[in-house]
Amino acid sequence: MVTSYFHTVDWLVVAAYFALVWLISHRVQGRQTGTHEYFLGSRSLPWPAVAASIVSTAISGVTFIGVPALVFAQGGDYRYLQFALAGVISKWVIGHFIMPRLYEKDYASPYDYIRDHLGPVFGRVAALLFFLGAVLGQGVRVYAVALVLELLTGLGFGWCIALSIGAAVVSTWLGGVRAVVWTDVLQFVMLVAGGVVAVLYVTQVYPGGLGGLLEAGAEAGKTRVLDLSLDPTLQFTLWAGVFAMPFQNLAAYGTDQLNTQRMLCCRSVHEARLALYWSNAGELVVVLFLTVGLNFGIDFSGGTLFEVRAKQGQADLTSLRALGDKLGLGEVEVQAFGGGVDATMRVRLQPGGDAAQQVVVEKVRAMEAIELALKRGGGRLDV
Repeated sequence: MVTSYFHTVDWLVVAAYFALVWLISHRVQGRQTGTHEYFLGSRSLPWPAVAASIVSTAISGVTFIGVPALVFAQGGDYRYLQFALAGVISKWVIGHFIMPRLYEKDYASPYDYIRDHLGPVFGRVAALLFFLGAVLGQGVRVYAVALVLELLTGLGFGWCIALSIGAAVVSTWLGGVRAVVWTDVLQFVMLVAGGVVAVLYVTQVYPGGLGGLLEAGAEAGKTRVLDLSLDPTLQFTLWAGVFAMPFQNLAAYGTDQLNTQRMLCCRSVHEARLALYWSNAGELVVVLFLTVGLNFGIDFSGGTLFEVRAKQGQADLTSLRALGDKLGLGEVEVQAFGGGVDATMRVRLQPGGDAAQQVVVEKVRAMEAIELALKRGGGRLDV
């Protein structure tokens, strides 16, 4: 199936990914000799692969969807990166105090350790809480990604769910945690490559390229990283990153089987620490996607963003600007992207509430020179 967003080359990429996942599972399938191999990979996995696996587990497909919006939103910037400090702090605590205790008795999960030291009831409760949290959390992630796949591919929602989880189920069933870790390495490479390609894509037509984008972002206050405010209503502050979020990360990396199991696959405590500490570099992936949002967020303080595709040939930016001026809605910003066929038109927020914004939509509908697809608040409406 080919849509206006998903073409043959895109399906080839998807097919290549699934083929690689199957190849990884097939290659490690014969090594399954017991539960120690299935759940811990016989504690023989190299720490760089485990580090990449930890990053891939922490950064899901939702990163592609949600992180750019943190900069694009009105008042948005890079302050989210302050939470990276929480990762550094919590991972040091886990590596220094928790990992040695999990390795000393060959534990397969943190719940075994809790059972031995606090009793079987607490061990079962901790495992149950993990199970409930994992089902709810992963369910949201799969749901969000499936919505995007449905939009891009034109497949039914059920098929998108099956694509999202089918490969993971088969891979884990065949190859255990060894297949999971090496599949995560593949996903890590795709995450980084996707982020780099996205940044190149949004900066290729920006005046001055990436340097010009960052300079304009700084002038617009979009590259702010630190916030020392003591206002408890603010979401991203340095104090939240240093004093609050480390506790959440201690739970995520110290008692969450999804993360802890990967650390327990290393050859030694020393290598587990290396994997854990080097996984902090995963924040660089977040920087890539924040930069994607920066491209759309500069000088945009609310209003309506239109994605425009020319009926024939290349998008004529001069004509688009002239059409925008005729709307009588104030300054309309026009910017090309992609191969030159597409462009964005940004109409400033109009006074008068939702009714005034609807007038914007109606005026754009009346423009017959181009075909438009409207994006508002993350949604999409064909007009």
